[in-house]
Amino acid sequence: MGESMAEEASKKNEERAKKDEKTKEVEKVKAEAKLAKTANQEKTKKEAQNKAEGKKEKKKETKKEAKKKVKEEKEKPVLERVYTVPLRKAYDKPRTKRHKRAVNVLRSFIQRHMKGIAVKIDNAVNNIIWKGQKPPRRVKVKAVKDKDGVVRVKKV
Repeated sequence: MGESMAEEASKKNEERAKKDEKTKEVEKVKAEAKLAKTANQEKTKKEAQNKAEGKKEKKKETKKEAKKKVKEEKEKPVLERVYTVPLRKAYDKPRTKRHKRAVNVLRSFIQRHMKGIAVKIDNAVNNIIWKGQKPPRRVKVKAVKDKDGVVRVKKV
């Protein structure tokens, strides 16, 4: 019996040692998990801050880029040509009505040749037509057609 008790005691000691080892391992794993959680939380906080800052910056950039894209799309010509428009038909009208008739002749010429929906005449071209007592016999202009079908007439 003495031996069996000694064996039982040694078995119990071994079991206790194993339990102690297991608990130590579990505690190590828990400690590592806590460290990992805190590290992950810090990382997620930093990432959230970076994302928030990045989103703010991106929003600003996207607004600027959107404005640029809109401008570029409007400015991108579908068709661009240079014309010398004869304004001789304006001289069929009385002297006081020739300037207005010259603008209408220019508008109809561009409409006919560019096949646009609307024609917008630049101030510089308008000033060329309206300066002096008589409109010029011909005007050299640059016509640019947008995606929308609007034709803009500019001075060459």
